[in-house]
Amino acid sequence: MALNKDILVLEIVSLFETKRGTVLSTQQKLDINPLIESIAEAVISHIIANGVVTVASGIAVATTGTAAAQAGTTTGPGVGSIA
Repeated sequence: MALNKDILVLEIVSLFETKRGTVLSTQQKLDINPLIESIAEAVISHIIANGVVTVASGIAVATTGTAAAQAGTTTGPGVGSIA
């Protein structure tokens, strides 16, 4: 799943409403939207810069090439970054 700023903004607004115990008015949402968008951008940037994905060995994979090279499993743990 891609990191989606618009969805994160909605989730942060929902969190504000839950913690306040009340639904924010349209004007309140407009007032805090720039702050919430900045928070969402900072969170996404942090995850992209610092997140690590670790993949276990033994996961089935398919590759291109000869018939012998087209199927197999990962042979060891793999570590990647989030983009």
